[in-house]
Amino acid sequence: MIIGEPPAERRQALRREPGALAATPEQAAALAAAGCTLLEGKQEPGVYRCEGFVCALPERF
Repeated sequence: MIIGEPPAERRQALRREPGALAATPEQAAALAAAGCTLLEGKQEPGVYRCEGFVCALPERF
């Protein structure tokens, strides 16, 4: 899951990852408010690697 806009040098590689979800911090907050629990607390820009509904700490850009 990618929140925010990654730097240009990482953008293309990150968006090609299988199942990658890209959202702005505002979109992530709105989805969390709508009940998407996976996005709760994930409005800071970064890459969140999630598996089995569990996310690792974010890699900040």
